[in-house]
This record gives sequence, C-alpha cells and structure tokens, in this order.
Amino acid sequence: MNRRTRTILFILCVFFFLLAAPSLVLYSQGYRFDFEQKKVTQTGAFYCKVFPENAEVYINDKYAKKTSMFTNSALLENLLPKKYKIEIRKDGYHSWQKNLEIKERQVAEAKHVILFPKELPLEEVESKEAIDILQVIEGPKEKEFPRELAGLNFKDFSVSPDKKKIAYFTDYEIRVLFLEDHYDLGKSAGDTAFLARFSEKIKNVFWLDSYYLLFSVGDKIKAAEIDNRDKPNMADLAELKNPKLHWDEGKKTIYTLSEGALYKNSGLLP
Repeated sequence: MNRRTRTILFILCVFFFLLAAPSLVLYSQGYRFDFEQKKVTQTGAFYCKVFPENAEVYINDKYAKKTSMFTNSALLENLLPKKYKIEIRKDGYHSWQKNLEIKERQVAEAKHVILFPKELPLEEVESKEAIDILQVIEGPKEKEFPRELAGLNFKDFSVSPDKKKIAYFTDYEIRVLFLEDHYDLGKSAGDTAFLARFSEKIKNVFWLDSYYLLFSVGDKIKAAEIDNRDKPNMADLAELKNPKLHWDEGKKTIYTLSEGALYKNSGLLP
C-alpha cells in the first residue's frame, strides 16, 4: 500500500468518525428517532420493585425482562415518550397491569408491586390461638376520629402503617386521603384517590402495608393497591361464606372467621 492510498484511507476514516461521532454521543445520552412522531427525542424509563421474586415484565404484551433475584427490581431503559401497557406476571399469581405514561428524561416508577396468589392457602386455626383472635374479631373497636376526615361522608376508616394515608369507606365505595406528598404515586397532601365501587357491602377494611388494602365484599376477600394511576389493581384472594377479617400486622397474617371456623394465611407479604 503506497503513501497516497494510506492518506486517502486515513482521510476517509476521519470523515466517517466525524460523521458518526455525534450520533454515537446522542445515542449514549438516550436520544432515539421516534418514527411515529418523525423526530429525534430523548427517552425515558420504567422501574419496578416486585414481590415475589423472579417476576416477568412485559411492555405492550412483549416480554422485556425478569426482576432481579437479589433486589426484586427491574429497570427498562430507552423507552420512547408515550403511553405503554405494562404487565408484571408470575405463574400462579394474579398479574399486575397498568397503562403508564413514559416521559422524556424521567423514570415512571412502580416501587410497591405485590402479586397475589390465585389460590390463597387457608389453614384452620388451633383452638388456643383461636380464642385470642376471636376476641379481637368479635370485640368492640374504638378509634380516634381524625380531623382530616371532618365533613366527609363515610362509614368507617383505617389509618395506614406509615400514618401518611387514611382509607375511608361507605357501604359500597372506598377512597384514600393522602396526608403527605407521594410523588411516586402522583399525589400531593390533601389529594383523594377513588379506588373502587361495589354492588355488595364492603366490610373489614385493613391496610396490608402502606400501599395495599385488605377487605371483604360479600363473600369475597380482596386485596387492592392504592395506586390509582390508570386504575388500581385488585385481586380476589378467597371466597368464604360471610367472612369476618382481622389483619395481624406484626405476624403478617390474615385471620378469617366464616361459619364458626377460623382460618389463617401468612404468605402474602415478604
């Protein structure tokens, strides 16, 4: 190869480098060409944290990735800004699904996802333990009335474990009042989230944790998230005749009284 040929090759390499370098820099900074909008735009991302582990994340019905076995989380990057159908699945569990808006240079988060089993294993409670629990379920319940609920129409209420939210409900409707800002849920202090309305009466509303509610409607035991972006995910856990519930936060155990028999389950939360 003579000197002239080497010079030409060098000049061509420099030319293609200078041509490609801006595109590579933009790509590394999250810029992509949006063929729908016909323009270059910066991408966003979606982050989730899920219980139980090894859940599968789908974007617009296409498999994206599994949650990490160490952190139970997943980060999906380089998503063009628009609304996506996001679904989290695991065999044997109710799936979690939402349509979320992904914005430029922002991360849409779902940090409190719980997948509930399709069949809730219920164990009958032994007589010694049953005596204490029955006293709690059947005994009188006194609550201090929160001033934040003044003027609202409701039958009963329950304060979240983190003391930052109040679930209040009528016979047929559940709402949540936010006492502090929750930016991950798009809520500010004083905001109210409508969760659900039913044709049968709501009973026994408890907080499973600070982001999920446990309650009964008719003969069904249900769990629902308070995240009402799109619509709240809700799962039927079990069906028993006229169930009366008690949630033991310390033991993370559901107790259910139905037709004189007492059952428990302690596998819902980590």
